[in-house]
This record gives sequence, C-alpha cells and structure tokens, in this order.
Amino acid sequence: MCTKWYLCHGHETWFSSRVVPLHLPAMPEALECEAAGQQAEKSFNAAQDTGHQFVLQKIAVDATKAEAARRDASQEAKEGLVYDLDATSTVKRGQNYHQTDVYPPTLRATADNPYPSPLSTLVLEKITYTNRAMILHFGTLFFMLQYLTHTSVQFYSRTQWERSIRNVNKEVRNFCIGVAFIFESHVLAFPSRDLVFQPTWATSLSGFNIPPSIYTSTNDYLGLVANWIEELLTKPNHNRAITTIFYGIGVYTVMELFFIAGLSPFLTLYEVFSNPSRAARFLAAFYSYIARGKQDLWKTLLQPCVHDGVLAPTTEQRLRYANWLYIWAKDRTSIPHRMGELVDQFHSRLAELGKLDTVWGRDAETQLFDVFEPTFISSALASVPSLGCLIFGEAAWLAAGGKIIEQDDPLTMLYKKHNLLSRPTMLRPGFYSPLFLPHAETRGKKSSHRPTYAFHGPKEMWSITQSFPANSHWSSDPSIQARMRPKSFREILGTERESHLFKTIVKSSLGVSIGPLEYCGIGHIVHIGTSAYVAVCKGDPMIPQHHEQRAIRGLDRISSHLDTSGKRKRARSEKENKQMKKKISKLEKGYQRATPLLESTPGDPGDGKEEPKLKKRRLSADQRLALATI
Repeated sequence: MCTKWYLCHGHETWFSSRVVPLHLPAMPEALECEAAGQQAEKSFNAAQDTGHQFVLQKIAVDATKAEAARRDASQEAKEGLVYDLDATSTVKRGQNYHQTDVYPPTLRATADNPYPSPLSTLVLEKITYTNRAMILHFGTLFFMLQYLTHTSVQFYSRTQWERSIRNVNKEVRNFCIGVAFIFESHVLAFPSRDLVFQPTWATSLSGFNIPPSIYTSTNDYLGLVANWIEELLTKPNHNRAITTIFYGIGVYTVMELFFIAGLSPFLTLYEVFSNPSRAARFLAAFYSYIARGKQDLWKTLLQPCVHDGVLAPTTEQRLRYANWLYIWAKDRTSIPHRMGELVDQFHSRLAELGKLDTVWGRDAETQLFDVFEPTFISSALASVPSLGCLIFGEAAWLAAGGKIIEQDDPLTMLYKKHNLLSRPTMLRPGFYSPLFLPHAETRGKKSSHRPTYAFHGPKEMWSITQSFPANSHWSSDPSIQARMRPKSFREILGTERESHLFKTIVKSSLGVSIGPLEYCGIGHIVHIGTSAYVAVCKGDPMIPQHHEQRAIRGLDRISSHLDTSGKRKRARSEKENKQMKKKISKLEKGYQRATPLLESTPGDPGDGKEEPKLKKRRLSADQRLALATI
C-alpha cells in the first residue's frame, strides 16, 4: 500500500494521509536561529574588541511554578524574580522526556567532590551557532542551547541586568529568563516564554550531535537527504523522523521555500521527492534562503533595531520584516513578469482540468507547469551546480551555461539508482532565457504583482496559486485513487484573511507575528515628549513609573476588549479591577527594589562611573517619524 504524504508546515511536522503527526520536537525557524546567532556573535565580538573580559561569574534562571513552590526555594524565586544558581543546583530544563542540567555537572558539588572548581574557571572565548542551537565555547567546557519553540537571546549590559531585569517580576516583564550567563560587564541571556529549551554541557564539541548544514556541509547534507528519500521510495509506510535533515523548516519557512522552489504546497511528499527536479529545487531554495540570511540579515534587519545594545525594534522596524517574506501573510507578492505569466497559465489550465467529468492524475501529462523562477535560487546554482542538472535536465542545464560535475553527488546517485533521472521536470520547456533576471525585475520597480491565497489545512498555508480541484489526485492509478481520497483545504477569505496578514497582526493587535523581531524578551522604545528611551522589558524601573502604569492599563483595556471597535466602551468589572491592582502592585515592587540601586550605585556595579537615571537618545527627524507609529 502506498501511503499518501502531505508536506505541511508546522514545527517540522510532516503528516501522512491520516493526518497523524510524527511527534517531532518543535523548533524555531531557520532565519530566527540565524538571527539569534548573529546577534549574540556580533555583540560578543564587539564587546571583546573594546577590551571587555568574559570570565563567568554567575549563572541565573527564572524558576518554574513547581520550583518556586518548594520549601527550599529562594526568596527571589518565590517572588517571580530571576535568581542565581550555586554549585548544589540540580535545576534541569528541556522536553519532558529529556531534561538536562542548566548548571555544569562537572562543576557541581557532590559527596565525592564537595569543593568543585568555581564558575570563574570558565571563560567565554567564542560563540557559534547552527540552524537550531547556539554553542558557547568556555575553553574546557562547551554549552549548547537548543531553542525549541519560544527562546531567544539578548546581550544586556550589567547595568541593564542589575537595575532592570533582576528587579522586575517575570509576570510584569512578560517573559522568563531561561538561563543567563553573567560576566563582569555584560550578561548573555536567553529569554523564554515557557522555559522550554534544551541545555547541554560537554567537554568537547564532539559531545554534541550536530548534523551537517546544507550551507556549510552541502554534500554531507545531500547524503542525509538521499538516505531519507531512499526510505520514502522503498518503504512508503515508514514513518521516519526527519528533524536531523529538515531542521529549521517550520511554520512559515516551508511556505517560503515552496514559493522559491516553484512548488504548490498542495503536492504530496511523494510527488515532491520522487521527482529529481522538484526535490532539487526544494533543496536549492533552502540553500539560497540560508545564504540570504547569512549575507544580509544583520546589516539590513537586525542592526538597525539594536538600541543601547538591546534588540528593541519599533513598530515600523517590525513591519520591515515583511520585506524578507515572499508569500507568508502578505496580501500580494512581487514577482518577475515571466513568473506572473506562469501563474496565469497555471490557473487557466487548473480551471480547465477542474471541469473534467473524471478524476485526473497529476502524474500524467497535463501541461500544468510548476510556477518557478530560477533567479530566486541563483546562489545555490552557483555553489552547487549538480542541483542545476537535476532541476533542468542535463541538456537544458548545459544550454543555459551550467556546469556538469564529473563526480555524482549523493542525490544524483540515488535518482540514477532508481532510474528516475528521466522523469519530467514539470517546468515549461524553453521558457528560461536568460536563466537569471536582474533584481529590478524580480522584486523591484520592473516586477509584476499577483495576489496570495491563504488556506486552512493541518496548519495555515499561504500560496501564490490556488489549491487543486476536487477531481485531481496525485496518482493516475485507479486502485490508488479508490483507496486514498485527497485532502480538502478551506480557503481563508474576507475579514478572516485580513486578520491573518502580517501587517494587521503587527499594527492592529497585541499579538506577535513571525520572524526574529517578534520573539519574547525584545526591548521597546518608549517615546515621552520629544525624547525616546530604551526599555529592556515591560515595567523597566529606568522608565518613569507613571508611564509604565499607564501603559499597563492601556494594554489591559485592549486585551480585555473594553474598547472594542463598534461596541460601547465599558468599565472594568470588580474582578478585572482586582487583577489590575495586582499588576500595578507587582510593578510598584519592581520600582521599590530598584530604587536603592539607582540611588547608591548609579553606574555599572563596581565601575565607579556616574550615569543619569534615565538615558536619553538623540533622534533624527526620520527616527522620530518611525517612533510615531508606536
């Protein structure tokens, strides 16, 4: 029996025709991990270049509810404040079935080793990262943090840490400190929404299971993919986990890759990976997606959002992430004119096929060509020319000026073994000349535009093309058609669609959208009069208390729907007033805790420097205009 697979987005979840998840661990998107890695690495390197030392002094965390309720819990933990771990700590974090130590086990005090080496024996020398984790190089020890779902990074000054973060209850600041590494002048912290992340300590890098990257170890990566496709082709019912191959491809990245690769998101897994051209296009899209992030993410997106060392984007800056997106949550998308022609032809042919009285198979000759633009994968084709041969076929690739590699890569070897190299590419013949177009024709002034389509499947889906009609099937085999019915997808329309758009979520709701500027723990710019200030968290004691109280009350009115558009405004109920008083009380305690620090130690602890209580930022006219959107 040939199982039908759907390639669906979600946190690396692939679904069979029964829509049963493979229970794979959730992970963040590739660009979000890339952003976190670049932010930490750039900040650390800049601090090192100015002479700062990174001898580890402390490790701090926020407690879980269960930990805070224990008799032996510290007062800070009971009050919802971040607290320091000591050598007796047994705090563990991670997924339920795999909890691991936060404090380095080799430095923990035990009966056999009552006087272990102190944390000060660890010196942070380097920061590296992968598509799912960050690695801190401490010389004799290495620490790897896998973000899982809702963990990010911030590089605080010691002032920001001592005056603000440490004094604010986690409920007020609206995020937890998963773990923080405290040095003399800086703190490398990992904010988390739910304290679910995976810490791992090792005495060498070989102690970590780090799979090859498609960008840095392409051939090894293609080998892993080839092995996985072998399983798909020979054992269709085999529910094989794939996170070691496609990690970083989650809730919206997969839709972006479908667009770049010219693939309909409504194709089955088998339709994509049994076809050399489609599989190679998907991998080339992933390579190009990562390459773009490595080259441009810091300079064009992140660095402008770093204020006083903290990632603190304005609303206008958050909206700019839409420029990184091709398809996800966008009302329309910019494409080359020739790609627009393919979109129109696709829909015209789809309408003709949808009128047929019989079921038609997508594996038959239907003249339904994939909507593909090779310019979007130019970086991959330049670095991995063997993918070009698989995508276009040897003759067409040579005619386009491509190179033929004498030694086959693992993917080519696999398709050659299964006699699949002659399968149709599903690309319109003789259409791509020149192969690559100038930027102005892809997303610039000379580009074309087409609307996007949003659907509900197992997860939310965005596409440049409509879904296949009900009379289509992935197979032309009548016996397979009789056994397996195609899944239906509901299109999202009208006001529901509008509410799902990236710009709507960012501008008109208290929710967060997708991307590295939407994670918990980001700072925010507070605009008071003609001055702007950086708040490292909500309830930051460095911001005037009356302003933070007003902000909390205002946000609560929105979340409690007290001022819903089109409805009569209402006052808070007695229960809502009690809840508000608790929030204000917790906010006030943060200011009370911070007051002695502000009065007695106005500078960084031990640095002897004076610093104003509230730090002003000089703003240009453009910056004031941007801040007006807050």
